[in-house]
Amino acid sequence: MSAPAQQPAQGSAELRACLTRLGILRDTGHEHLRGRIVFPVIAESGEIGTVYGRAIDERGKHDRHLFLPGPQRGIFNPAALRSPEIILTEGIIDALTFWGAGFKNVTTSYSAKRCRTNYSTP
Repeated sequence: MSAPAQQPAQGSAELRACLTRLGILRDTGHEHLRGRIVFPVIAESGEIGTVYGRAIDERGKHDRHLFLPGPQRGIFNPAALRSPEIILTEGIIDALTFWGAGFKNVTTSYSAKRCRTNYSTP
């Protein structure tokens, strides 16, 4: 999706500025997560901590996994952290697969790279 026509409707400039500030729209006016299935990641406060997008095809995608710019906050399924056993997956789609199969004690590290740097022990 590209930027609207030269004569935007009333209020659309404010909306565009807000979406750009959030990282949903790039400075070019293009959607940051275009061509991806999108999952909001909810922070424990109930607010959206970040948004994750997974490419739905390989054409022109230099990065299959994409988050909004800025820090990645929030956790998929914080209730799992209160369980005596946790299934930790690499990605959100992996966690959703376990969830759909009935395993409610699942969460995700968001990527193998992040898992190695944030969750490993010395």
